[in-house]
Amino acid sequence: MTDRKNIQAVTGLAAMQKSMFFSYALDAETEAYVEQFDFTGSGPVDVQRLRDALDATGRHYGVLRTTFSFKNTDSPYQIVLKNRELPLDTLDLSRDPDPEAAVEAFKTGDRARGFDLSADPLFRATLVDVGGDRWHLVLTFHHIILDGWSLGPLFRTWFGYYEELGRGEFVQRHEAHSYDEYIGWYERQGDASAREYWSRALEGYERAVGLPRSRESEDYTTGQQSWLLTAEVRERLAAVARDLRVTESTLFLAAWGLLLQKFTYADDVVFGSVVSGRGVDVPGVEDMVGLFANTQPIRLTAPAKDTSFADLCAQVQDASVLTGPFEGFPLYDVQSVSSLKNRLLDHVVAFENYPMSEQLQTFGADEDGLHIDGVDVFERTNYDLHVVVNPGTSYRVSLTYNAEVYDQEAITTVGTALVRLLEAVARDPRRCIRDIAVADFPAERSTPIPDGVSLGGLFQAAVQKHAGEVALVHHDREYTYRHVDRWAGDVRDALAQLDLEPGATVAVLLDRRPALVAAILGTLSNGNSVVPMDIKDAAPRIAGILEDSGAAVVLTVAEFTHLLPEDMARVLLDEGGNQAENADTAHEVTEWHPAQADDRAALMYTSGSTGLPKGCRITHRNILRLVLDQDYATFDDRQVFLLTSSPAFDALTLELWGTMLFGGTLVIPDEIDILDGDRMRQVVQRHGVTTMWLTAPLFNQLCDQDPAIFAGLGHLMVGGSALSVRHVVKVHQACPSLRITNGYGPTENTTFSTTHEIQAEDLQGSNIPIGRPIAHASAYVVDTGLQPLPAGAVGELLVGGEGVADGYHDRPELTAERFITLPDLPGERLYRTGDLVRRRPDGAFLYIGRRDDQVKINGFRVEIGEVEKALSAVPGVEDAAVVAVDHQGSLVLHGYYVASGISPDCVRGGMAATVAGYLVPSTLTRLESLPLTRNGKVDRSALAEFRPETVTPPVAPSSSSGLPSTEELLHDIVADVLSLPTVDVHRNFFDVGLTSLSLLAVNNRLRKALEREVPLTDYFEHTSISALASHLDSAGSSTPAVAEIDVEAEQESTVMIGKLMGAFADE
Repeated sequence: MTDRKNIQAVTGLAAMQKSMFFSYALDAETEAYVEQFDFTGSGPVDVQRLRDALDATGRHYGVLRTTFSFKNTDSPYQIVLKNRELPLDTLDLSRDPDPEAAVEAFKTGDRARGFDLSADPLFRATLVDVGGDRWHLVLTFHHIILDGWSLGPLFRTWFGYYEELGRGEFVQRHEAHSYDEYIGWYERQGDASAREYWSRALEGYERAVGLPRSRESEDYTTGQQSWLLTAEVRERLAAVARDLRVTESTLFLAAWGLLLQKFTYADDVVFGSVVSGRGVDVPGVEDMVGLFANTQPIRLTAPAKDTSFADLCAQVQDASVLTGPFEGFPLYDVQSVSSLKNRLLDHVVAFENYPMSEQLQTFGADEDGLHIDGVDVFERTNYDLHVVVNPGTSYRVSLTYNAEVYDQEAITTVGTALVRLLEAVARDPRRCIRDIAVADFPAERSTPIPDGVSLGGLFQAAVQKHAGEVALVHHDREYTYRHVDRWAGDVRDALAQLDLEPGATVAVLLDRRPALVAAILGTLSNGNSVVPMDIKDAAPRIAGILEDSGAAVVLTVAEFTHLLPEDMARVLLDEGGNQAENADTAHEVTEWHPAQADDRAALMYTSGSTGLPKGCRITHRNILRLVLDQDYATFDDRQVFLLTSSPAFDALTLELWGTMLFGGTLVIPDEIDILDGDRMRQVVQRHGVTTMWLTAPLFNQLCDQDPAIFAGLGHLMVGGSALSVRHVVKVHQACPSLRITNGYGPTENTTFSTTHEIQAEDLQGSNIPIGRPIAHASAYVVDTGLQPLPAGAVGELLVGGEGVADGYHDRPELTAERFITLPDLPGERLYRTGDLVRRRPDGAFLYIGRRDDQVKINGFRVEIGEVEKALSAVPGVEDAAVVAVDHQGSLVLHGYYVASGISPDCVRGGMAATVAGYLVPSTLTRLESLPLTRNGKVDRSALAEFRPETVTPPVAPSSSSGLPSTEELLHDIVADVLSLPTVDVHRNFFDVGLTSLSLLAVNNRLRKALEREVPLTDYFEHTSISALASHLDSAGSSTPAVAEIDVEAEQESTVMIGKLMGAFADE
């Protein structure tokens, strides 16, 4: 309890004092803002005289006699006492085996003591004897009473009193202007202008950026690293500042902002900067002792590609002038006008123009003074990263960081890159920032594939060696390599009769069936290139691909001809290859048309930002790179691969050639076998499947059903989207011996660019690595200027090597934009993936996100722009926007449109008639208008909060007693999976938003709840909640708890389901 008679003054708090006090109020045990100075010296010290000098200093400055309180008031306040003793203790470590280590331990413990702001003296000292006439004077204080500027005058006063007492000339003095005078001025200031200014200055800044973290943690362990610039660089920087007519502080802040831009792949960044706060109209403020400093945001943008470093310096200097009048505006008030609130700042930078070590050089000149050799400073804020610059004769940059969040190696990388950047701008400050590199490209390069190797040669060798062995399995029918080769030969002969030019394009329109393999092999053996197409695509998309590719003919079967334009030439295939099976056994291996490595093998069509799909030219070399000399998978004649990919998906390249070139077996399942976990388990067991590829969303769904379904496999490759750690953990626990690989790669680099075999330690974090480049491949991380970035920085991934495609068909501008070369990587052709990654110190890449609006939906790469274009094209739709949101570990599309009197069902039907099923959003919501951000852009965050519209009020269960329990149960499951409050029980499952994958989730939960088998066929025969519930109630307990699937009995049902799912086309 404070003695009222001992109170000299009571005032409010300054801006940064308020922020620090709030930090303390949230956690009184925190070490944040506990500062420590360790003076080292030699020679005799009069302890009592030093203590008396400290007491005199306490009487000199009111801030040293200050305490704080916030109880019983709405706002905290500070009390300046008339008298307060400042503690100075002594500690003898001279006999300690390692006195310096003991000093460090003491300092750590003293900081950990912290301060009770309402009771303790907020400045304490300890004189430590380390022997040999050497000592440490450790001063620990709370930053809330002192800023860096104040320390020089304070220490000069204290040590000056010490000298005066030694000479017998001591005279007690008091500060000419006290800190409470500044507080009085501060409390008279209004804040309307400051709020208006910061609201404008931060407008449009909606994505917080900070240096990439190694991990997240609530704990704090102090780490610190420092770098010294050479005297030459120091002098050059000073000269640059004079030349640009900016301060040295401005120059460093511009350099740090540029480093932050490069490390975060952002052109717009905000970070905290500590300002002196003394540029105010208060008499004597420059000599006052107290906390005047404040933290202000620095926003740095690089709006033009030719922005120079000098431009950034001018930008910072101009902002400094504009913010000058608002230096005292509290940070928490600045945050309140930002859309990011307390996430606005990730770290702070302090440029200290008062290097303590140089100021102390004059101390000890008098024989009665202290002989101080140096000082070690410890500063810690409540941020996980704090940058301090001491621009003295030796220009020092120190990074104090939370070692629980940042690895030491990561901080070392940042500091090294910063020094390199400062050296670069010291040489040429007017250099374009896009041309400034903070790292070098790694030395590793891709290697070429062996000479003389070809697809045809490898397949012919496989046929010769494994002629009578099984190449394909479908519906329990086996096809030998001899059979497949003859079948492919028949296809080749059919194409040869058309007199196609070598290299002519042949389209293939088939589902998963053996004829697909024969068609691709036959096309390539005739010297043509193949365009695989998906039967689930809408007819207009198929027609568009045929026209764009210039396909001369389509290989298909009769049941899919309705999808083709009437005037399109076609060849109907022998669906079972029966003619080939019955051919002369003496038939020789099919000859292949001679092909060069760079001849085109395929056109793979992917989503296009203009609304038109783009064809990617895949060469023979590209395919060979995928499977030759690789260790991410075992390609040999013992491999049994399950074909799970769509015929138009680039993973088919892996499944087909990874078996056919090595004498392995490719098992071709039906669609239902892939989507239903029980059926997949039986397919794997029945055919001895060893290897499988799955998209991440399908993997998640199957895992949720039963992670043990993969137990029979030897190797599971997953990719197409970011992996869910939770699902991988479940499978790892259920199948501990299963090898699981995360595979990453765009179509433009032929399926895989990098792979990572998942280890137990990967499952401890939240992001499974996408790995390192596979053989004959390379990968680099670059900034927005295509300059190399070091490990830890976030940048765009460039992939190179033998897998890089030849470009886009008839899209020269887009090819030039995405397929590039760089001067620092001569002879290497690279593809810009648009994916943002971060390279770990061990070389593995972590996937961060997209640099554009491209996403993966059910394994398909989708550009939001294409979906929005298709949605906007529906007659009657006036405006549209689409967002991708995470739903139970997978991305789904939500569409929003502005229209009058057009229901979501009508819009869905309009889109389904023109685009692929996976491009139709899972939910569609009609709005009066699209929400906009303050800068006029569509507010996609706000859109994600809207729920799907229903045309009529949904009919949902009203009470337990009014409806059958099965209907209630099914309704609740469907509503929960769709994250909706209620669902119309009479609407079609797919109209309410279910997809084939989410249908599996519904079925999984329903089976568990009912403790009985519910065949997937039921959902297609009884297509609403009400209908299915009625069916299940009428079926009663007749459905077995465990249904063994008889292949022959289910054959007809399987074909029917495959057609239904193909017609629905929701992949």
